[in-house]
Amino acid sequence: MSILRRSRLVFALLPVVLISTIWGDTLSTVPLSCLYDPAGHPMLGLYGPYSMSREASGTSWQPDATPPQGIDWTKGNWQFMTDGFANGGYTNQLGPRGTDQGFTTSMLMLNGERSFERDTVGFRAMASLDPLMGPKGYPELLQTGETADGVTPLVDRQHPHNLLSELALTENHQLTDDSSVFIYGGLPGEPALGPTAFMHRLSGEDNPMAPISHQWMDSTHITYGVLTAGYILGDFKLEGSSFRGREPDQNHWALEETPKLDSYSGRLSYNPTSQWSSQVSWGHLTSPEQLFPSSHVNRATASASYTRAWRDGWSATTFAWGRNWNQSYDTLDAALVESSLNIHNVHTFFTRFEYVQKDDLTPALPLNSLTGGLFSKDIDYHPFFPLGATAPFTINIFGVEQWTLGYIYDFAQGNYAKWGIGASAALSFVPAALKPFYGSFPAAYTLFLRVKLGKGTSAPIPAASPSATPLSPAPAAPITLVPQDQLGSYFEHCKPGTLLQVSLRNEKTFVAPFSSYDAVNDTVWFLNPSNSLFKTRGIRMEAITIVQPLQSSTK
Repeated sequence: MSILRRSRLVFALLPVVLISTIWGDTLSTVPLSCLYDPAGHPMLGLYGPYSMSREASGTSWQPDATPPQGIDWTKGNWQFMTDGFANGGYTNQLGPRGTDQGFTTSMLMLNGERSFERDTVGFRAMASLDPLMGPKGYPELLQTGETADGVTPLVDRQHPHNLLSELALTENHQLTDDSSVFIYGGLPGEPALGPTAFMHRLSGEDNPMAPISHQWMDSTHITYGVLTAGYILGDFKLEGSSFRGREPDQNHWALEETPKLDSYSGRLSYNPTSQWSSQVSWGHLTSPEQLFPSSHVNRATASASYTRAWRDGWSATTFAWGRNWNQSYDTLDAALVESSLNIHNVHTFFTRFEYVQKDDLTPALPLNSLTGGLFSKDIDYHPFFPLGATAPFTINIFGVEQWTLGYIYDFAQGNYAKWGIGASAALSFVPAALKPFYGSFPAAYTLFLRVKLGKGTSAPIPAASPSATPLSPAPAAPITLVPQDQLGSYFEHCKPGTLLQVSLRNEKTFVAPFSSYDAVNDTVWFLNPSNSLFKTRGIRMEAITIVQPLQSSTK
């Protein structure tokens, strides 16, 4: 790697370093509690005995510390969670290959689950209004993948996602207190291949522009026909998928043809701590590109994500690598580092740096007319041979880089959604052979308005009044009842281990020893030895109506 490339890589990653370390270390960080239903019960994952906060797109994992981003509720014995966003904006991609356009991107997701004694059944559904843009999507320099007309490939444009992006059923059976087996079937769905899809990663979901490395890492997130089975043991997950290798075509409003399970993949995931999540995966994709049906791809990926959350904000970073072995002609690599920082639930800063090796940026020209690529090779076949050309050709593979920096200001927040306005700028670096097509330093800027479901990190509750007096029931016959409006003050002075009888809004009552009170997340923790899934059980304060101490409770 040249000195120039090293210097701009360090410069590009400087915001990531600041976001991930310096800022986070200046704040008082606390672990976020898991997702809860309105009755205060923790929502377990669709695939195993852990918090729902671990789950992301498809069957992928994210750090357990990821703050809740959507809205959750219960209906009878079912628990539901919905999440989503919509961006409407304008992007101007500068330079000879650039253009400007208004665009919209969106996602609405709904998950539901019902638990039995040792089994949990559920569903996942996701939709998008991206097809409103038309089959050409929106302009984005150096982006490639799919087609808008079934004849020519999309180059320097990001394709829209399908109206129906996921419709899947799930079931898991708990084997022991920390292990389970699960199955997942989707039409469409997401196989066990790659990191969490970019629009679901906390580190990248606030950036309205898709990564140019998308086709190397998570392009299979919409697949028409997926069957996945897996085994979970503690913080490890091993899973395998059989799926349809062909990517969606240009008909984004419609369902694709009957599923054909002609491809396969495997993934190993590991969450070593609540703040880290990692995965390695490999897959074989049969005929993924509509325009080049005889071309097959082997793909390998590896990624690690880190999330830190505090009382009114968070930071998240993802490192990812992907390799495509395009059988019979070339092998291409891509790497990505992205990070986001949220301050006071109002200000969001995001950045992304990518390095990608591409061979399809000049499909209209004979490939042997270009020199100065990353490396060259003589081949007998390539998808972008000019019509009527005679092999062999010399193909040039170009290493390109892109750095994005952006900001969002959330100017209005309600109980169920928040509104923000944002802007981003991107600077690309291309080799000399591509500068006649893109210019010396291709640049772009984007302006957008965003609405996002949920409030994100829980806001702190008001501090207890200095005059508030903790209630102290008599040791001999503790009958004092603590009403809801005095619970905050009471729990701040309650001794760990105090036996309490707790009444909830759903008219249920339980008895358990008190553990601790998390005022930041408005959560009370109880020791729960009868349920070995959790050493402690967290209950949101708003779910509690009254508490009766069954023994002396003051510190």
